[in-house]
Amino acid sequence: MHYFKIAVRLLRKQKTFACINILGLTAGLSSFMLIILFVTDEWSYDRYHTNVDRIFRVGYEVTSPGEPTRTMAWVSALAGPKLKEEFPEIEATARLRQTFVTVRHENQILTETKVFFTDPSVFDMFSFPMLRGKGSGLDRPYTAVLTQTLAHKYFGDTDPLGKILTLNDSMKYEIVGLTADVPKNSHFHFDMLLSHRTREILTPHIQNWYALGTHTYILAKENINRGELESKIKNMVMRHYAKEASDMGITINLFLQPLKDIHLTSHLSNEIETNGDRTTVLIFAGIAILIIAIAGLNFVNLTTARSAHRIREVGVRKVLGSSRMLLIRQFLAESVLLAWIAFLFSLFVVELLIGPFNTLTGKELAWLNPFWIVVSVIGTTMLGLCAGLYPALILSAARPITALKQQLDKGRQRISLRRILVVSQFTISIGLMIAAITVYRQLEFMKDQPLGFEKDQKLVIEIGLNRDAGQKSETVKSVLSGITGVAHVTSSGTIPGRPLLQRVSRPEGLGENETRLMSSLVADENFVPAYGLSLVAGRNFSKSILTDMNEGFLINETAAREFGWTPTQAIGKKFEWGRKTGRIIGVVKDFHFKSLHEPIEPVVITMNPGWYNYFTLAVSGQEIRQTLELVRSAWSGLFPGRPFDFFFVDEDFNKQYQSEDRSQTLIGYFTLFAVFIGCLGLFGLSAFSAEQRTKEIGIRKVLGASVTGVVMLLSKEFLIWVLMANVIAWPAAYYIMNAWLQNFAYRMDVSVGIFILAGALTLCIALLTVSIQAIKAATANPVDALKCE
Repeated sequence: MHYFKIAVRLLRKQKTFACINILGLTAGLSSFMLIILFVTDEWSYDRYHTNVDRIFRVGYEVTSPGEPTRTMAWVSALAGPKLKEEFPEIEATARLRQTFVTVRHENQILTETKVFFTDPSVFDMFSFPMLRGKGSGLDRPYTAVLTQTLAHKYFGDTDPLGKILTLNDSMKYEIVGLTADVPKNSHFHFDMLLSHRTREILTPHIQNWYALGTHTYILAKENINRGELESKIKNMVMRHYAKEASDMGITINLFLQPLKDIHLTSHLSNEIETNGDRTTVLIFAGIAILIIAIAGLNFVNLTTARSAHRIREVGVRKVLGSSRMLLIRQFLAESVLLAWIAFLFSLFVVELLIGPFNTLTGKELAWLNPFWIVVSVIGTTMLGLCAGLYPALILSAARPITALKQQLDKGRQRISLRRILVVSQFTISIGLMIAAITVYRQLEFMKDQPLGFEKDQKLVIEIGLNRDAGQKSETVKSVLSGITGVAHVTSSGTIPGRPLLQRVSRPEGLGENETRLMSSLVADENFVPAYGLSLVAGRNFSKSILTDMNEGFLINETAAREFGWTPTQAIGKKFEWGRKTGRIIGVVKDFHFKSLHEPIEPVVITMNPGWYNYFTLAVSGQEIRQTLELVRSAWSGLFPGRPFDFFFVDEDFNKQYQSEDRSQTLIGYFTLFAVFIGCLGLFGLSAFSAEQRTKEIGIRKVLGASVTGVVMLLSKEFLIWVLMANVIAWPAAYYIMNAWLQNFAYRMDVSVGIFILAGALTLCIALLTVSIQAIKAATANPVDALKCE
């Protein structure tokens, strides 16, 4: 306690030094805490399940000759029960199929999107606690389990068990259970679970090994080897797929994904929700370490620079009998005290920023818990000890006579260390700045790339299981297309940015036993003009040509190229799509149906009204709000009481870049923090440098030196250090960012301009920071300077 009393007294005497150090450490600790909260939350996904190490998701893998292997997150609905039946190593299986429904309850008709068909075993496998009822009730058709929040939405405080919900106008479901809300750190979220047996009744065609669309999970028994189990599953796949796969010339396999790895490592087709990215999380963990390193280096640098003002004190203490260990303890006490003060301020800063940070990251992070407080206190103490250890060792090692003459900081070694620390700080800051600029420009590059279709002003109404709307498709299109401001209305099975159907196809020219698994789009004759697709050969679908419905196909340029045809040669070629046979009537110019993370793939477009899930309205003119109200009114006339749920294609499509958008913003903010911390250190060092050279500055001014000359004298050394930092940072940043850009199929080149911009910004900021103290010293009265000792 005695050491801390002395430390408080000394900090009061050195207010400027204390404030700069506390401010730098506060910024560093606050940034570190926020980033680590984000990182640990990302790593925690699905790990709350008791059996997390034994749960795996079954994936689907298919390879066609001459094509890259395609991997999907879903399999046939038959896979789960068959796996449980054939392998004693598997304790349980559970299937999930997402859908959305309209709920009619009393006077309410609402749309619920987080709805899954599932098996009762989902509650044996996952740790979703039942609050009321039993999950086993889902073994019966037309039963449902609700989350606590959804139950309160429809029933208030009334017990929902045994109550009936009417879904999609006519289907009545009995509520058999109430479960807790799904934690945020789950790779899938539901509000309502429906019996999978109901799905089997409503859509019997899913009882087919090629009818993909079911996410399937297995619970392996204790101590089961994943690799051995996958090998056995491969043998099962050969039994069920062998003949058909051989006939089609494709290879099919099922594989297992550990549950705890899905969120950060799985980016398969048909994921339930958009997953995170392990590389991004590691980058942010690295940024957290770099920022706290900058803050620590800052602390060491400022403390060692300030040592000249403490050296005489050290000499006096040693003459009066203080041992080196006592001096080390004293200096470490000062360092830890500063760190604790900064920690308390950082708690306040984190409390202020946690709300906006949660909004930015889309999370609900909580940090005020005993574990985090204990870890933070220990970490802060260690930071204080580590940061203060070197200055303590240097100061305490001084000999009394040398210390009383104030000769400690004359050595070249101290200057070299200071240079290394400053260069290290700015190397990190410049690297972060280059990363921030690169991420921003890559996102802008992707968003500005021509997509090959028009995504602006496209209003989408999702039909889903609303078969009433599907059956009235032509009537709906006729009514909506008559609204002022609506240029086109089209129906389709999916829309840009959403998953495409995968279908086995056989173009003319392939061998009898050869096929291709092609991305497929089911759409009507209005899709091409509504989305502004360009035909490069042939024609579009036509209502007046009746054979187009059952025999017409459009393909994109990539498909034609892969089949060895020019667009003109493709017209009239025979084409088989599943059980449908016809001819290619048109070739459309390539367009990006998915994000620019992925290359354009071969796509076939065909008509099938029974598979349409969306209406898209191409809205023209400027009065979009007025047009929207007219569409809402027309929809209410067509489907009284049914909710009008809509979205715009451009907003939905850009959600594919949501992770990069967040990363860009976060990297930008934390880069500012890093530069701010570095500038604080530079400001402090320039102040101490000017103070140490006060008499020299006075003499130079008396001899006629100009203010500009003095400013350049004091700034030159620091600017050289920043230039050195650029030289080190540029190649390292180029290597790292070039590796990051490989994640994109379409990417910009890492231009020299990015490095010049980052370097120029850093030099300007450094010059401005140093000049503040340099100008102050240069304009001081030389008489006062010459009095300085």
